[in-house]
Amino acid sequence: MKRRIAWGTCALDEIELVYEKAEENTAIADQLEQLELQALNEAKANIGMFPSDDHKILLPEQFDALSDNDKEILIMLTGNKGLSGLQTDMETATIKIRLSSLIPRVQACTIFSILNTLEKLDGAINVLIPKWTLELYVPLGGRKGLSQWELLIMQLYPWLSIRELSTNETAVSSS
Repeated sequence: MKRRIAWGTCALDEIELVYEKAEENTAIADQLEQLELQALNEAKANIGMFPSDDHKILLPEQFDALSDNDKEILIMLTGNKGLSGLQTDMETATIKIRLSSLIPRVQACTIFSILNTLEKLDGAINVLIPKWTLELYVPLGGRKGLSQWELLIMQLYPWLSIRELSTNETAVSSS
């Protein structure tokens, strides 16, 4: 697998375990490569959402000059913009993740955040209850492209089934 992101900052502290699983499965490795490329493109396109240390707005043209560590931090921060809620319900064996209206713009970065969260739970909650449901609450217009990442999640975590539910929000256009 050709990695574009080293995750040396530990911004997503459990993500290396996902890469270990990818070493055992070329289909997962191929999807992770695609996810990395898309996440880097999203972080570059959305770099202006995060001011620099000296409070200046960064431009996409400045992205390539950033250190790998800064790019990783930007991916994590961009991914956090795609999440608006997380709840685990032990009684119903359900993990509920609410995606924000920005999800079309930050989808791959957000999937990295979700994978990191699921990796933290893997081997813990599914020991007590072997089958769980991941409920993704998606804003209207925010579903495009999600199914490929849902398949990746189910390959990585076979103890999960996924159910998409709509929210009353409307997704922000990706353009």
